[in-house]
Amino acid sequence: MPANITTTPSNAANALYTAARLIRLQNDLGTRLLTMTPDEQAAFVDDLNAAYPNRVNIGQLLLDAYTDGRVELTRLGKDEAYGEYNVLLDGIRMLPADAEGLNRLKSSLAYFSTLYALERARLFTEMETLPTASHKIIAGCIVFHERLYSHAFIDQQGEYAV
Repeated sequence: MPANITTTPSNAANALYTAARLIRLQNDLGTRLLTMTPDEQAAFVDDLNAAYPNRVNIGQLLLDAYTDGRVELTRLGKDEAYGEYNVLLDGIRMLPADAEGLNRLKSSLAYFSTLYALERARLFTEMETLPTASHKIIAGCIVFHERLYSHAFIDQQGEYAV
């Protein structure tokens, strides 16, 4: 291997990779769910279960709540409605909407929102070492997607409007 080629990713490459992961989480869970605390998420899931009892599975519970306009579910509901892959729903969408299935949903929400918060904080710290222009572009991209994915995809401020 030539001496001038490095196999260690640069800070910019690390920042871009982290930004891509954050945007994936935003796309799949939506900003509203990602920024709830685990306690708020658990209460939200309990509220859904009370409002939509006796659903066959987690996917149906989320789809029914999304169809009724629960804005917190704009991303999960869209992916369930269109059969799209979703990192949160992978492995749980067909679980029964019973106590065990709901606990798995709560656990997954807590895991991904904690991951998002930690990765976001790390990214913004890491970007302090980047040139100002790079920092502004990457930070702008993250904030843009946070705003975008806080709205329904069919909303004027959602992704289809872009």
